[in-house]
Amino acid sequence: MRGSPRRHRDTEKGKIYVLSRFKVDWRLRREDIPSKELSTFRTMVKERGAHLRRLPFADLERLVNEPIEQVEVDSRKATIATIVFPLAGGGIQVVLQGFLEHRFMPGKSVALDGFFKYPDETVSEMKAEEFWAFD
Repeated sequence: MRGSPRRHRDTEKGKIYVLSRFKVDWRLRREDIPSKELSTFRTMVKERGAHLRRLPFADLERLVNEPIEQVEVDSRKATIATIVFPLAGGGIQVVLQGFLEHRFMPGKSVALDGFFKYPDETVSEMKAEEFWAFD
């Protein structure tokens, strides 16, 4: 039909674009625009990860049974867990997993940081796909 809008779905980002002769309707999902609180929370998790990277290997090994920390970001409840896994080669994997409650809708946003540390004090970063188990 002439003049009827065509729809195009961007499967990579889950966005829908409505195309017509004269306009394009750009619809963004809420997750595409991080809130100020979520940005603050992600920065908090990244800073804790940077601090842990500077700790000696022996100190990180003792964090195996570290309790989950309860925090508040602008009156929103959040948790940050420090997860430590031993590796077969003698190193450890350290993951910081944070959950920030949504303000109006049920659910939580996730903030992750992590690295591998070895007895010789070398550090290597985790790849993005290695975080998928912690979402």
